Amino acid sequence: MSVALAPQRPPYIEFKVIAKDDPKRSVELGYRVTKDVEMAFIMQPGSKDQVEMVASLEGRADACPPDWVDAFHKKYEAWKSGMEPPLNGTSVKQWPLLSPAQAENFIALRILTIEDVAAMTEEAMSRLGMGGRNLREKAREWLKGKEIADVAMTENL
Repeated sequence: MSVALAPQRPPYIEFKVIAKDDPKRSVELGYRVTKDVEMAFIMQPGSKDQVEMVASLEGRADACPPDWVDAFHKKYEAWKSGMEPPLNGTSVKQWPLLSPAQAENFIALRILTIEDVAAMTEEAMSRLGMGGRNLREKAREWLKGKEIADVAMTENL
């Protein structure tokens, strides 16, 4: 299954260790043998579709923008060391416009940042429910204001 990714935002990635069949060892020993495999579950924020792959970009890195590859490696390393993966943007939890319940609803849809809210697809907005389109527009306005403030701060340095 192919998942269409929003071109401006990297996908949401979750890592897990799962048991996979080891056919060679199973044949050798005459019974089913499994082994632990580190897997990456990749999805567009707000989508229910996901791609499952071994947690390695070997032979696949050329198909992704370089900043996405870098983000994948940073998230993987954070997961391996038991840390929270770094966010690519400002957490929805820090957006004063959202109530705690709204922020948790976004997180449940794997829309973790205000930048992800601004880039929501039609599918994500429909899964969020009433008010999704309005929140997407407010996120876009917030980001424009943040961008203007960042430029002003840079010019004043």
